Parts: sequence; C-alpha cells; structure tokens
Amino acid sequence: MSEQMITDYDVKITKKNFTSIFKTSDIIQFNESHDGINFQLKNGVRVTFEDAFMPLAVKIKIKSVLDKFKNANININMDNYNNPVSVYS
Repeated sequence: MSEQMITDYDVKITKKNFTSIFKTSDIIQFNESHDGINFQLKNGVRVTFEDAFMPLAVKIKIKSVLDKFKNANININMDNYNNPVSVYS
C-alpha cells in the first residue's frame, strides 16, 4: 500500500503590522475590487483588504499567482507594490 501525503499550503497576507494566514484549500475565490482585494473562503467567510491606492496591475499579479500556484506557500505583501507576491515551498 502506498501512502499519499497531503500537504496544505498557506497564503500569508501582510499589511502594515497586521498579518493574516489562510490555507489555500480554504480559498474558494479571489477577486480584485475598485478599493482592494477580496477573498471568499469556505464556510461563508469573506475577507476584504481595502487599499484604494493599489494599482490594478498589482491586483492582477496577485490573482495570477493565486491561480497558478496551488501547491506552494504564498506571501502577499500589500505594502510593497513593486514586489507584492512571493512563492515558496
């Protein structure tokens, strides 16, 4: 019998001195909005990070990384528009 190892990865979001961590398996949907970004999580939880000055290109980059890297840990730094997302295993 082979045992399959299941690993759950984290999405860590940092803004100023606030940090929030979600499991990637809990994220149902990610959307960019006119005033920030929204996460729809399991169990009816919606989390919104408001940032009216965040450029659309940054929001698209975050969405792209979340869509592409399902099997990796992701850091989102909302204070760094030049490099807002990093991926690590």
